[in-house]
Amino acid sequence: MKTMTIGKRISAGVAVLVLQVLAVAGLSHVVMVQTSDRLKLVSAQYLPVTELATHVEREVLNARIHFVYFVTIQRTGALEKGWDRFRTAQKGLADLENLIARSDALADTRSEVAQLRHDFDSYQSMLERIIAVVNQHQNHGPEFDALAVEWARLGGAMVDSAGRLSRLGSQKTNESATQADTQLGRAIATVSGASLAGFLLGVTIMFFVVRGINRVLTQAITELSEGAEQVASAAGQVSSSSQSLAQGSSEQAAS
Repeated sequence: MKTMTIGKRISAGVAVLVLQVLAVAGLSHVVMVQTSDRLKLVSAQYLPVTELATHVEREVLNARIHFVYFVTIQRTGALEKGWDRFRTAQKGLADLENLIARSDALADTRSEVAQLRHDFDSYQSMLERIIAVVNQHQNHGPEFDALAVEWARLGGAMVDSAGRLSRLGSQKTNESATQADTQLGRAIATVSGASLAGFLLGVTIMFFVVRGINRVLTQAITELSEGAEQVASAAGQVSSSSQSLAQGSSEQAAS
């Protein structure tokens, strides 16, 4: 460092500062990408799962209400409305299964979806059976009562499965959002700390660079001053010698 020229010292200081800026920018980019990926996971997977599960649960509940009206009092239009709601729930369940099957991040929800599918199919089988009994006007007696109880039980199990899946989706969404928020906070703290450290290091480096430059300039000025004094002394000696020579010449001329 002592043998470096002033230009090289300045260039080295600037290069170090540029490297610090690039390092902080790279760290910021990595942290922000990680946080962005976490938020994308929430918006692209966890939220759709929650919405679909809630949609299926809502449609199943509405379908059951219409089916109950049909089975108990054979309300006009209740069966058609029930099937409309049920098919909507069926489509929502198929979409939910496709979404979860494509995502490794949602692997821990597959067992709940499989349970919902099982409960859904069991309920549909019993539903078709009890509708056939009602259409045959055999909706009375102990056998029908037992059939209705089992149908209600299967319907409750289906709704419970849909509710658990909806709650699981909400839980995953909250956990992922919380992790993203924590990660973002750490990112801000890390980038701020790195920026402060970089600033302090840059100031320190520039301090030593400037001090080194000042030392070189001071040494140069000192050497120039000493050289000037030597030149002045030499000039004085030359002037004194010239005067002596002139005086000697004058004396010789006078003789």
